[in-house]
Amino acid sequence: IMKRLSEAELEIMMAIWNLGKTATSSEITDMLGDKTWKKTSVLTFLSRLVEKEYLVCKKEGKVNYYTPLVSYEKFTRKESKNVLEKIYHNSLKNFVSALYEGDELKKDEIEELKMYLEQL
Repeated sequence: IMKRLSEAELEIMMAIWNLGKTATSSEITDMLGDKTWKKTSVLTFLSRLVEKEYLVCKKEGKVNYYTPLVSYEKFTRKESKNVLEKIYHNSLKNFVSALYEGDELKKDEIEELKMYLEQL
């Protein structure tokens, strides 16, 4: 069972997934871009992600290397399923309807969705 991530933890995981490789805390901090997080904050979040089993940490000398244990694809599938279950009572129709009625779907997105469903 995947544990829930805080916004900060998710940002760090996104940085790691975008790196596409095992990374050091410095590389991860660099990927966070213009965020002005302290190094200690990043290390705290990395530690939490190890505890939550999203990352594994391997120490080599004075450097810690962080490798994702959960892929971006697996994470997004699980999160999508959670949203669908909790907010839309497991109804994809309710989800799409909410987007359509809220003017969030554009005509080309509707066409893309139709084509996708026809392919299935």
